[in-house]
Amino acid sequence: MKRVDVEIVAKETIKPTSSTDLPRTYTLSCLDQIAVDAYIPFVLFLPNNNTSRGGIITDDVVSKRSKLLKETLPAILSRFYPFVGKLKDNVVIEGNSEGGVFYVEARVKQTLEEFLCHPDDDKIRELLPEKPHINESWMGNNYAIGVQVNIFGCGGIGLSMVLSHKIIDFQTYMIFMKAWAAAVKGEPETISPSFVASDVFPSDPNLLLSHKPLVNIRKRSSPPLPENSIGNLFTPAVALCFPTSKPDLPTLIGELRDSIAKENSEKIESMKGENGLKMIKESFKHQMDAISETEYVMVTTSVLNMGIYDLDFGWGKPVWFYYINPSMTSRLLVLIDTPQGDVGVEAIVTLTSDEMEIFQCDTELLSYATLNPCPL
Repeated sequence: MKRVDVEIVAKETIKPTSSTDLPRTYTLSCLDQIAVDAYIPFVLFLPNNNTSRGGIITDDVVSKRSKLLKETLPAILSRFYPFVGKLKDNVVIEGNSEGGVFYVEARVKQTLEEFLCHPDDDKIRELLPEKPHINESWMGNNYAIGVQVNIFGCGGIGLSMVLSHKIIDFQTYMIFMKAWAAAVKGEPETISPSFVASDVFPSDPNLLLSHKPLVNIRKRSSPPLPENSIGNLFTPAVALCFPTSKPDLPTLIGELRDSIAKENSEKIESMKGENGLKMIKESFKHQMDAISETEYVMVTTSVLNMGIYDLDFGWGKPVWFYYINPSMTSRLLVLIDTPQGDVGVEAIVTLTSDEMEIFQCDTELLSYATLNPCPL
């Protein structure tokens, strides 16, 4: 049963400004090839601080914002041209004259404050575009990205996106969003993506492995890779702890820190070029073999200090950001900044139903954390 009254106003495919001039192919890096073939959903909630006529939201404010989002997107897609291609054989993204972004505009019959008063995962999922579905593969799919602009009754916006993890990690999402926000504000085109990943980490047609996220290697490389490099420029860090040893929290954190520390510039240097492919295969095989030996796997990822609450489309900074579990795993922990800035850390936790019952009643947890707080 639907928990949110959402009315779809329009659906269409938004294409790049000049699709005929775009490069015909884009080669994946080996790290893109290894990345899981799934769609990752994000929702960014933007306020409406522009009222008039005695504090009443006017239709022209809403229509202007909706128009700006839609009309600036084609030029952004021209710069991020791989996002409108078609994935072939897990090696290249081919230019696609019919390609674009699936774009939806919707009206939510609630105010943003009413919607976020009691945040709920099932409710938030109803703001996602119908295409592409999060359980689909990009192989053979026409869309790498789906966008839904959800306009609330107060004029606030829930900007939801579903993005293929084959070419887009969280840093890439941020690069794209910064470029889009700058365009909406009418700023010069100063944010351009860098396409160096496949040169540094060449692809292998026979590479069939897949892995889960953890460590961003853009800054860990020596010299650092361009900040605006797109693609999956991260590598997993695996920490193993066995229940028989009854590890305490400091021990668990220590194991994780040691694992992350091993993903240093020396290791990343050894992953580069043609010779790095063998090392990457061996490293991932070793990590996956280690994971297969344990019954309990918790996937963790952090998007802390990535500037998500600095995104500004000209209407005020976001009031909340939500990272939806794309159902890749039943146990996922995502660490995110809070809207208040340096005050605490927000953790989005997915567990099995039995585990969640125990987790929610843990007295030590409840002494430090608030469950499902209103983000406003």
